Amino acid sequence: MILINLLPHREARREQKKKDFTTATAGAFFVGAAIAALWYMSAVRAVSDQTARNDRIKEANAVLAKKIEEVKNLEEEIYALKLRRDAVEKLQTDRNMPTQLLNELVEHTPEGVRLLTLKQVDAAVTLTGIAQTNERISVFLNNLSTKTAWLTKPDLVEIQSSLEARNKEQIKLYRFSINLTLKKPEPPAPADGASSPPAN
Repeated sequence: MILINLLPHREARREQKKKDFTTATAGAFFVGAAIAALWYMSAVRAVSDQTARNDRIKEANAVLAKKIEEVKNLEEEIYALKLRRDAVEKLQTDRNMPTQLLNELVEHTPEGVRLLTLKQVDAAVTLTGIAQTNERISVFLNNLSTKTAWLTKPDLVEIQSSLEARNKEQIKLYRFSINLTLKKPEPPAPADGASSPPAN
C-alpha cells in the first residue's frame, strides 16, 4: 500500500489562498484609495470652480454698484442744474414782471379809457382811471378777465361819474378803481422726474 503525504500540498494551497487574499485586499485598498483620491480631487476642483464663480460675481456686483453710484450722482447733478435753471428763470421772470404788467395794460386798455395811477404790492395791483362811458369800463374788465395770461381776478372797487370841462364844454366822465392780481403764466409741464429729486 502506497501512502501519499498531502500535508505539503495542503500547506501550499493555504499559502496560495493567503497570497490571493492579500493581493485582493491590496487591490481593493488601492482601488478604494484611487476612487477616494479622484473624489477628493473632483471636490477640490468643484470648490475651486465655485470660489472662482463667486469671485467673478463679487467683481461684477462691485462694478454694477459703482455704475449705479455714478448714475445716482449724475441724476443728482442734473437735478441740481435744473433747480438752478428754474431759479434763474424765476428771477428773470420776476425782473420782467413790471415791464410785462405795463405791456399788458397798454395792450388791453380800450379806447376811451385812460389810466391815472398804478400801484403794485407783490402780486396785488390797484388801478385808477377815467372812462368816457360805463361800457368802456366793462370792456376793460372783460379784457383783463379773458385776454391776458398775466392779469387775473379783476374787481371793480368803485365807479363815480363826474363832470369835467373840456374845450369849454361839460363832459361826463366816469372815474373807477380796479383791484387785480398779477400772476405768472403757467410754465410747460416738466419732463418725468424733472420736478422731483432722485430717489435714494
